[in-house]
Amino acid sequence: MRKVQNATMSGLTVGRRTIKNSVEIAILWEDDAIGWYPESEVTAILAV
Repeated sequence: MRKVQNATMSGLTVGRRTIKNSVEIAILWEDDAIGWYPESEVTAILAV
């Protein structure tokens, strides 16, 4: 599984969804694979 840390370098945020009161961010990777990650994990890394 891809690490969320790579999102800022090799990925692009393309969407957002809410499932069972938790928000997830979609990241589109260079190989066109889409991964969904918890917003708390993504924003914590993007804030660095």
